[in-house]
Amino acid sequence: MTDHTERTISIQDSGYLLDQVAHLCSVVWSALAHPESFFFANLSSFTDRIKAGRAMKAGLDDSIKAVSIPYTISEPLDQVFGLATGDPMNVLLRAGSLDEPWTDAPGDGVAVAIFTSAAPIEQTNLITGEVTFTASAGRDQFTNVGWFPEHLLDIPTGGGLDGQMAAIRGVVNAARRATGIEFVPDQHDELTDEDLHRIRQDLGR
Repeated sequence: MTDHTERTISIQDSGYLLDQVAHLCSVVWSALAHPESFFFANLSSFTDRIKAGRAMKAGLDDSIKAVSIPYTISEPLDQVFGLATGDPMNVLLRAGSLDEPWTDAPGDGVAVAIFTSAAPIEQTNLITGEVTFTASAGRDQFTNVGWFPEHLLDIPTGGGLDGQMAAIRGVVNAARRATGIEFVPDQHDELTDEDLHRIRQDLGR
């Protein structure tokens, strides 16, 4: 008989890692629901959402690497994908600070956003009145979800927010490798000459 030890261990490791990711996603969901946190869906004004998004962007800490969690392993956070149209793709966690009036706990924390596929195209049959939706080939959609203060992560790693984000990233990356979920660039990730020119202008280069 052949030795299946390696395969058995691999299956156990995958299950353990997926459980860890599920726990981390549950922590993030609970943190977003906390009174000290900020949740975009709570704002009734579209203008206020734009202002909040700008405030969140201004507070991002680019020195701390972001974490991307594929939709297929982010089950406890499934509900946030209902904030956008299109097919769910992944959850993005980024380190950053936020101030009042958006939160009662100003300071360092984690900004949460999602990526979904391009919004489907709505078409109405003028004869029957039937409404159908077809997939769009446009760019992926980025939607801000919210922000929560650092202490709500409650991951005892040491090293502050940087260490907590590194711990999450390590578990997610290990789960992706163990389950075969790897990032594969598509045509939307390629930058055209026009894109490069616009980006250089935006960055003053």
